[in-house]
Amino acid sequence: MENEQHFTVERKHKDRLFVNLFSYKENALSLFNAVNDTNYTDIDNLKIVTLENALYLTMKNDVAVLLHDSIDLFEQQSTINKNMPLRGFFYAAREYEEWLIKNELDKRIYGTKLVKIPAPEYFVMCNADREMPEMWDEKLSDAFIKPSPGYEWTAHVININAGHNKTIMSRCKALDGYAIFVQMVRDNQSKGMTLEDAIKQAVDECIDKGILKTYFMQHKTEVFDMILYEFDEKAYADLMREEGEEIGTKKERINNIKSIMRSLKTSAKHAMDILNISPSEQKKYLPLLQN
Repeated sequence: MENEQHFTVERKHKDRLFVNLFSYKENALSLFNAVNDTNYTDIDNLKIVTLENALYLTMKNDVAVLLHDSIDLFEQQSTINKNMPLRGFFYAAREYEEWLIKNELDKRIYGTKLVKIPAPEYFVMCNADREMPEMWDEKLSDAFIKPSPGYEWTAHVININAGHNKTIMSRCKALDGYAIFVQMVRDNQSKGMTLEDAIKQAVDECIDKGILKTYFMQHKTEVFDMILYEFDEKAYADLMREEGEEIGTKKERINNIKSIMRSLKTSAKHAMDILNISPSEQKKYLPLLQN
């Protein structure tokens, strides 16, 4: 059951549900404590540092938290993606760039004195609709064309489907509520409901049962839009990847990108990120998508 409280929100733009939910400092602190096995209560020292700059649109992670000289990056995924370590590596680089600028240290990295920076942790919160371990690590070194000893970046992948990782869930009620809600939507769909009806019923049921009750009551309309976008994004990504594997021609790839852009009302770069199109390939397609 959720404690009745009013949250302090740090984000203002439209997000997916996971991103919005953990843009509230109370929820972000709870998540930080749950995955790091800490018990911090000094919420005023926590900062939400997720990149907002449109310049970084295709490199923007879901949630980033700075607390006690640690910077934790969280990414929610509804599919298992072997490229998450590389993506997280880019996210962290952007975060550090912003941190250095804000702390007026960006010029000091060219000096000889060591510049101290927050220690990073990178977590991928995965709720893929399939069997998977409770937790596992994905290593950036697995992507190296040849071995490069001494260089590593790790994505700690956590299964956040309902009923899994009970210790973490018990310590973060917002994450537990999110997992239960997503499962309710899936269960409703399995009964033949449309996605829209499945979401509406799940929201009402959560409110009745006291699951994220305050949040859902305050943001009922926004929640519908956010979770609809979240489910649609996955559905389109899955569909387009399948079609891309079967066909793969430039014309059809462009049509797929444009379809995602129209349906999700998103940028060409974001649409190509959803399709896992490499940066070098994106440069080839961008001029063709601006007409």
